[in-house]
Amino acid sequence: MALTYAVLSTVSVFLAGATASQLLKWQLFNHRDHDIHNVYTALENSYGHGGATNLVNTLHAYIQETLGHNWLFIAIGPGGQVLGGNVHALSLAITPGWSSVDGAQLGLTGGRRYRVYSGIVRNKVRLVVGMKFQQLGYLGRLVQTSFEWAFVVAVLLAVVGGSLIAHRMQRRFDAVRETMDRVSRGELAARVPLSGRNDDIEQVNRTFNALLRIAQIEAGARKTAFKPVDISALLTMMDEVYREVARDAGQSFSVALPATAKADIMGDRELLMQMLSNLIENSIRYCPAGSSIHCSATAHDDTVRVTVADNGPGIPENEHERVLRRFYRLEKSRTSGGTGLGLSLVKAVADLHDAELRLDSAHPGLMVSAIFARRRRPVAT
Repeated sequence: MALTYAVLSTVSVFLAGATASQLLKWQLFNHRDHDIHNVYTALENSYGHGGATNLVNTLHAYIQETLGHNWLFIAIGPGGQVLGGNVHALSLAITPGWSSVDGAQLGLTGGRRYRVYSGIVRNKVRLVVGMKFQQLGYLGRLVQTSFEWAFVVAVLLAVVGGSLIAHRMQRRFDAVRETMDRVSRGELAARVPLSGRNDDIEQVNRTFNALLRIAQIEAGARKTAFKPVDISALLTMMDEVYREVARDAGQSFSVALPATAKADIMGDRELLMQMLSNLIENSIRYCPAGSSIHCSATAHDDTVRVTVADNGPGIPENEHERVLRRFYRLEKSRTSGGTGLGLSLVKAVADLHDAELRLDSAHPGLMVSAIFARRRRPVAT
């Protein structure tokens, strides 16, 4: 992946730089032609204000403003006589309009090449205006050199960036490997640290952590630390946490507490919170805006029934048992986020507490109930 990043970055910079370089050169050449044509037009207009004499005077003024043969000018009368200019020969091969010519065609030495514009002024004077290619060649070389240096810097940055990515990925893989080694030694509480980037590796880490948590629950070790848990207090906390979350999703969230005395069960409060959170978050994730989510608890003589119900799309009855399997996902939920282990963890928590887990249709929607054994309070004597 790091190598791919470096190669793609380098290729992208090369293509962008090459395109920008060509566009800049095109702009320079276009600007050059524009300047040549403007000078030609000015000289042509000078003829209209004073004839050939005024044209020649204006032409000499332009020559004085240029150095050497960076610019060239020549005006030839009807009989072939050179009226003025800074060159004294003109090849008849130079056609009217735009052309690129060697200096030899203009009687110049040194291998220069010129971009020229040739035309006939008032059907009397042949006028040629041109600029030496070397003027733009220097700018072109400057652009090319700048691009080459920019490309070298981009390659170095891509290599450094790719190395950093490779190092960071290796650290994350090492963290996964270390966690797996700890689990293999019996540390079921070990977890892979999450980075919060929400990428593919992060998703793998979440899945791995969920599997470790389920394995730890199914091992039953936490059962020895069961304590009395007040279900009413638990639902009140869920109400405080998820009411605003549901409202932000355009849904309503409500809680109904037992009408009788406190409904206590023996259990692991943290795992019970995780179970309820998974059920509520599933409803929020898969129910559309406008849906209602309702949590309730009812206490009976020997049991406490905790229910999370919604009026969303629900789950087909023939899928109720399958969705409790690990990694099983309904077709409509395959494109959404998640590990496919949420309901598996709910079932593991219910089994740890010897609770009966039931999935029923809410007509419409889904109703998930967990029926726990009610804790018997000691009778005062």
